[in-house]
Amino acid sequence: MDKLLRQKRSPGVRMLASGTECSAYMLGDGLVGKAWVRRKTDELTCLRDFYADLADSTLPFTTPRIHGVRSVNGVPVTIEHELHGLPLQKRLDENDRTPCPEAVNCLLKVLRALRSVEGTPRMSKLAVLATILRSLPERA
Repeated sequence: MDKLLRQKRSPGVRMLASGTECSAYMLGDGLVGKAWVRRKTDELTCLRDFYADLADSTLPFTTPRIHGVRSVNGVPVTIEHELHGLPLQKRLDENDRTPCPEAVNCLLKVLRALRSVEGTPRMSKLAVLATILRSLPERA
């Protein structure tokens, strides 16, 4: 992605983070670009659809939103909505034996809210969710 951005000479683009799955870049105008290492465009399209269905539910927090999936010079790339707030990881210290109550409460709030989301056919296309959703009893 660095090379792609240099080729485009995109002013104001800056790297946010780089990890084992992708490198993330702030693109401006509230958008983030991610260049994926281990994902394919069809997987990212399923993820985009999952995020769209999740965003359509009534969660008390903002969820990721992928605006576009494409391949740039053979590299799978997503264009996403910038998320605001403090990552949970910033509330954790790797030296702590147990997480602080604030982090635990945050995680529990997210899990409780996600529990209320009705599964959709597009959500079941994610491999891990397809297995989980098939194992759940039908809701009345």
